Amino acid sequence: MADQVGPGSPSQPPMAGGPAPGQPPPQRSWWRRNWKWFAGGVIGFIVGAVAGAGGEGGTSTETVASVKTVPTTVTQTHTETVTKTQTAPQTGPSNGGGGGGGGTQSFEGNGGKNLGTITVDAPSTLKWTNDGDLFQIFDEEGGITVNSQAHSGDTHVDSGTYHRVEVNAIGNWTIRITPTSS
Repeated sequence: MADQVGPGSPSQPPMAGGPAPGQPPPQRSWWRRNWKWFAGGVIGFIVGAVAGAGGEGGTSTETVASVKTVPTTVTQTHTETVTKTQTAPQTGPSNGGGGGGGGTQSFEGNGGKNLGTITVDAPSTLKWTNDGDLFQIFDEEGGITVNSQAHSGDTHVDSGTYHRVEVNAIGNWTIRITPTSS
């Protein structure tokens, strides 16, 4: 019988660099076992970074800082004293009007003013002057109304109490309410 030599035969000579018969194969280093996975990961990372930087097919995150500019308004307050002069009615015989006639009331100022409550004892004439381009008077109920661009004028005012009388004007102004004589 001839000697058979071949794979699996007990008399096969050991392969060069291979394990000795009856011993487990030697362990390869981590690098030799995993270099393909590592190289694939690096290549995938590079491809992903290039695709993301190119702006096509990738996702990018952008942080935007927002700055809001708010306009600032500086308000100057100008305080003036509104002078109200009221002339007391004369004592003496009644003029038959039933209201005692009432007295003259005067007001002056600059710009807008709240004159408060004004009581007019008898039908009167309201005369006003203004050195600006606008002059307005109005009250809560609409009993006194002046809206003018003139520098002076007059209007009739019925007797009564007028609440929250407001002056809206540009410039210096005067108001004089005088009872109308019958």
